[in-house]
Amino acid sequence: MRITRLLPFFAVFALFAALACSAAEPEERQQPQAPAPAAAAAAQQQMQPQAPAQPAQPVPAAVAQAAPEQMVQTQPVAPAAPSQRPARVVPDETGIIEGGKATFALGASVKTIDPVWTTATVTYEVSLHLYEFPFRLDPNGALHNNMFDSWEISDDQLTWTFTLRDDMSFEDGDQLTSDDFIDSTFRWAERITAGIALMQRSAAGNNSAESMAKIDDLNFEIYLKEPFAVTSLGLGQAPLMMKSEIAGTVSPHDRVDDFVASGPWRLANWTPGFRFDMEPREGFSPGIYPEGERVLLDSLEIVEIPDKTTILAGLKTGKIHYTTGTPPHFWPEVKDDPKLSTFVYPAGYTPVLLMNHTKLPFSNLKARQAMQAAMDAESIMAAHNPEDLWSLCGAIFICGTPNESNELLELYNQNDMEKAQRLFQEFVEETGWDPNTEIVILGDTSYTTHRDRGIVNAAAAREIGFSVDLQQPDWATAVTFRQDQEYWDLFHTGCCGVPTNNPVLNWYLNPKTYGWHDNLEIEELKSQYSRTSDPAEQKRLVDAVQKSYYENVTHRIPGNVVSYTVINGNLKGVHDYYHRTRMTGVWFDQ
Repeated sequence: MRITRLLPFFAVFALFAALACSAAEPEERQQPQAPAPAAAAAAQQQMQPQAPAQPAQPVPAAVAQAAPEQMVQTQPVAPAAPSQRPARVVPDETGIIEGGKATFALGASVKTIDPVWTTATVTYEVSLHLYEFPFRLDPNGALHNNMFDSWEISDDQLTWTFTLRDDMSFEDGDQLTSDDFIDSTFRWAERITAGIALMQRSAAGNNSAESMAKIDDLNFEIYLKEPFAVTSLGLGQAPLMMKSEIAGTVSPHDRVDDFVASGPWRLANWTPGFRFDMEPREGFSPGIYPEGERVLLDSLEIVEIPDKTTILAGLKTGKIHYTTGTPPHFWPEVKDDPKLSTFVYPAGYTPVLLMNHTKLPFSNLKARQAMQAAMDAESIMAAHNPEDLWSLCGAIFICGTPNESNELLELYNQNDMEKAQRLFQEFVEETGWDPNTEIVILGDTSYTTHRDRGIVNAAAAREIGFSVDLQQPDWATAVTFRQDQEYWDLFHTGCCGVPTNNPVLNWYLNPKTYGWHDNLEIEELKSQYSRTSDPAEQKRLVDAVQKSYYENVTHRIPGNVVSYTVINGNLKGVHDYYHRTRMTGVWFDQ
């Protein structure tokens, strides 16, 4: 059956969505109000789809300045399937000054721009400029189609047929085809949670032509063994498009070093440890988002600036125009500066302490329980000062959303060192572990929050009875060490806000993701969650996932964090892609 626009599609998506909200793009950027838990729960119960607004000729958007509580907290909403390609739209050029070079500052160093080899945020931020992707998640939690003219779903919901736009290409002039899409998706699905979930539910359960097959250069099909929300829970998490001869030949466990752009920018030069020089890509056909994706700048430089004070000074003086790299303690200064604008994300991310389940000590449950019992959440979250940028929350899905759970919260924030020490002694007696054996705890110096949480957790581990080697390299080195299961025992990172706010997509509930847990109960619960349409059953499964998480100590989370990006006031038209930008449609007003 042909899917036309939003209403028929929600008949499929309602089988999987835990929250439905409008996918309309606002005519002017406004920061939506965060839902109260009761209102969010009511929205989940109603699950009434709304028809999308027709794209209007957009006015260049002023970047909103917002208080931390003003951004919506939800989970991804499925995109509308187009019956025909929407008309291209471009900004109203009144007052736009084309040209110039923008500077985007990263707060950490970049080891690679292969977004499959590592999930490091800075890698993803750079690679988004180079590579095209199927859908874009806006700040309201709605997914927008980018790469498809249309898609169809069979009556049994087991075959999805996609038609690619015919105007997409690579920087070498080759057309972007089904081969490129399939091989890019297969490589991505080996490492990234959404892709793993998609392929687990495919007909063959693996990366093969029985799961995803080419029809012709512009058409391909995905075959499922059970209904699954392909466009939101699967492809909505953005496999980035590489050429087939690259994605199909480089293992996802090896780094891609040949960067052939499919997105709006091409890489002119990369000086590792310093700067990416990018140029507008000749032949790029803008996407089909309401705001358009024309490149108006002459060039873009993405620079690595580990010193956050230097980033702030550059923003104030206009030497830097955009950053995601300002630390929490700069918030009081940037939020009221008339020269700066901000995007704010109360559902920004969750700090995570990963435990390496592949070897002792943390392959042992009692060792993990010792770290769980010792957690003083308030001391850990204080690393994310000031206090209006963080909150204590023991739910593994964002507090204040329908997937928040109260299950087994008595195991959250125990701050019980006596219990932790008792569990450690039981672990030593059961396994013969030598307490003089050092465990490696990895923080990093690029993110002050990782550094400070590392110091707090290392002190607690020593008090429990562990011997500790606390290592604080830069972020690029830390994520390289993270690949090695034998190297580390505890690792500080963060994840992921709206894009992964459900059991299926949560990165660190995935056994193939760093930490490598072996909790098969959670895997079965995730499978059940993806198959049910009943909100009460979904909530039961969310509670069961959280119960299993706490009982097995899959990893450890201390709370929720507000995050923000900062824009120099001379840069206009920045369109936010949920904490990401591609620097398209932006210009300088002087």
